[in-house]
Amino acid sequence: MFLFSYLEISVYIVAILLNIAAASLIYNLQFINTKNPVYRLRLADQVKETTKKLKFYLHDDGLEALLTATGRPLSLSSISFNLTRLVIIIGCLLYLNVRWFLHGGVYPLNSLLLVLLTIILTYPIKSFPVYRFLEKLREIRLREKNKEIFTLYSMIQNEFYTNLDRPLNMYTTLNKLKVYFKSIDRSIGKAVLLWKKNPAAALDAFVAEVGTDEARDLANILKNVDLSSPEDARDMLDSRYEQFVAKRHENHRRYKNNIGLMAYIAALFPVFAVIYNVMVIFNLEKQELLKFIHHR
Repeated sequence: MFLFSYLEISVYIVAILLNIAAASLIYNLQFINTKNPVYRLRLADQVKETTKKLKFYLHDDGLEALLTATGRPLSLSSISFNLTRLVIIIGCLLYLNVRWFLHGGVYPLNSLLLVLLTIILTYPIKSFPVYRFLEKLREIRLREKNKEIFTLYSMIQNEFYTNLDRPLNMYTTLNKLKVYFKSIDRSIGKAVLLWKKNPAAALDAFVAEVGTDEARDLANILKNVDLSSPEDARDMLDSRYEQFVAKRHENHRRYKNNIGLMAYIAALFPVFAVIYNVMVIFNLEKQELLKFIHHR
């Protein structure tokens, strides 16, 4: 009987609340055309201001430059990288703490340790793993660009030997050879686009776009080649060819050394896994010992 009376009181309370809400809605209908636009404008301004502050705190100039140099894998920017990292870490921490709060038991220190390890490994600062990984991606991309720079040099040299009797038009040559490249095609296209206005400025834009010493060397050669006769241009290209070959061999030697270093670092990961397992076992034994002492 008590339950029925309690249910009846609850129904009355809900009915009264619904009436109050309906009256409030009817009262506010007369202001809907004046208040809502103001509220929407204020809300939009707050959203814009919050978004602006969030972008300011998440933006990182060093990380942005590094991601640009790596070709922006997965179309990442420094803002999207830091935002994704922050959401994942906060989500994991909330999940662990809410689950522990609802189900009780021993606090999940092992899982918390993994989250802290993730924070360290993904922290975008120099000498940290994710930064070193992006630097390696940048080195690989620059190495691909340098290989294509050497190929472009060889193809331009061959063009001079193919066309012995007439001066070589560098604008036409670069425009024709652009389709054979993948990593520097945009850089060549930018140089071709600016060539008719100012060849020297076009080659400087090419160097800025590629961003390697080999590109700068090639641009300096092409500046002189464009002003020389075919015979002098061939001699110039032949004299610098050995220098390009030597630099390419040196870059290849450094690449092999870096591969060996990366293999050595990769070989250390099982050691860290063993250390982590030992810590987990030690923590479990400590918890069991504390339970035994508590129940005793």
